[in-house]
Parts: sequence; C-alpha cells; structure tokens
Amino acid sequence: NSFCTLLVCSFFFASSMSGRTLVCELSINYKLAAGAAVQVSKSARCPNSGFTVGAALVHPDGKISAGCNWENFTDQATCAERCAIAKANSIGERAAVAVAVYGT
Repeated sequence: NSFCTLLVCSFFFASSMSGRTLVCELSINYKLAAGAAVQVSKSARCPNSGFTVGAALVHPDGKISAGCNWENFTDQATCAERCAIAKANSIGERAAVAVAVYGT
C-alpha cells in the first residue's frame, strides 16, 4: 500500500490510497516535486519499520529540495519532511509553497 500526497497552501490536491485516486491539474513544479518525493523515498533507511517515505518541498523560486526518512538501531527515526527541510536550509531556502510526500 503506497500513498502520495501533495499539499499546497494547506489545500489537498492529489492523493492515492487503497486504489482510490483524486487528481487535480497540477503545475509542472508540483509534478516534479511528486516525482522527487517518489525518487528520494528509494534512499530511505528504515530497517525497523520497513516503511519508506520521501518528501519534497517546492520553494517560491521553483527549486525543489527533497529528503527521506531515516531510522537507526535504537528505533529512533528522522522523518522525511524534517530531512527535506534540513536540505532546504542547507541550500539557503527559507520558505516553501508546497510539500509532496510519498510513502510505501
């Protein structure tokens, strides 16, 4: 079971869960963010839960920063959204207009 959610300014635009899909027309940046979330989820390290998550932020200038979840042997985890925010911060981005999250 996988899901992909794209949130823009607190509005729900696209979701797929349990075979049900709601899709609205999305801008190219939002489509790229959704793709980035899917791609980065493949780098997730989750030996405890087995649940991989990728998140991608769309910034006002159109740049996208992405991150994945990370678990360690003590069963502590860093969520994908937090990793995407850290990535954004490391490249000097301080604002986002949307976030795409993908998990499986």
